[in-house]
Amino acid sequence: MDINFHYAAIKAIAHHAGFDPAESELVAYASQFVDDANEYKALNLDKDPGVDGIRFDGVEFDPICTAHKDLDYANAVFDRRARLVVYACFHFIPSFSDSTPAKGRQVGKDGDFGRNLVVEALDTLKGGEKKKRVRDLIRLGIALHSYADTWAHQGFSGFWDHENNDISNLKIRTEQGKWESVNLVSSFVSYAAPDIGHGEAGSLPDRTDVSWQCEPYKTTKHRSNTVQFLAAARKILQLLSGYAQGAQPWSKIENKLKRCFAKPVANAKELRRNNIWKRVFPHIKFNYNSERWFNLALSPTGGCFDWIGAGLGLDPRDYAVKKGRNYFRFHACAREQRKKVETPIKAHRLHRGV
Repeated sequence: MDINFHYAAIKAIAHHAGFDPAESELVAYASQFVDDANEYKALNLDKDPGVDGIRFDGVEFDPICTAHKDLDYANAVFDRRARLVVYACFHFIPSFSDSTPAKGRQVGKDGDFGRNLVVEALDTLKGGEKKKRVRDLIRLGIALHSYADTWAHQGFSGFWDHENNDISNLKIRTEQGKWESVNLVSSFVSYAAPDIGHGEAGSLPDRTDVSWQCEPYKTTKHRSNTVQFLAAARKILQLLSGYAQGAQPWSKIENKLKRCFAKPVANAKELRRNNIWKRVFPHIKFNYNSERWFNLALSPTGGCFDWIGAGLGLDPRDYAVKKGRNYFRFHACAREQRKKVETPIKAHRLHRGV
């Protein structure tokens, strides 16, 4: 899924479920930031941020990379560790089926494990201390991203996996209802991609407005994303409604989401301007900026030579710690989820050979 679901839809659903505007923003921002947290190299900090759970040794802060779209191509292809701790732990939660390793690696929509990540986050939110509520909301946003992706990524896996990820005959349904093959250039680039995630299907599984089909290794995939994503939205609303006050029924938001899914925005900049989400939900402010949390937390101090040295691998970049803490809270929660998913993957040996 893209920003239309992970940020805009999640914010609308949270608001609809009874969360106040500030809390809805925290949940939605964390959900979308999973696709934007691409820092994976250590940073030098001038002081301790004071957030439990992050990897900080007194000088260096080691962030948790959760964004797969900006990973170096070589890492995605050659680094098994990257596929395990980024793809599988945040975007392609396995089904953990006991039938075969390939089935176990495969993402299943509304899977028990992905749903339990959300339920556990909600339970923590409900029973947690008030002073930790911001962190608990961020944890919930991360879990919602992974859970929502089980509808978009169903049938695929986050590993280099021929059985689940190798596809052919990719088609998209036109507005006239006809099935058309993607153009030859897109097909070549798509099928030449490694069998990792939905790389061969390009961005089609993540778009809210398309119906598409393909012929994978063993079974046939034919999917209307709008139908699937509405089902995801309804399930998420059901889960959230039990943890806030004044939740409204699904019937009040279903057609609004359907209108927004049909005409999605392309990026965060478009989302901040006049667009379909603002017209359909005029009482909600959609204002995502992927750099907001980082800029509120850190300020560079090393100058241009610091960037050069970091680029050459000589020394991490230098930053002064500011007042913002949500950036660090996100990385603490991401580290927690990564461990929670990575442990059973290894126990089931799903990462072996892929």
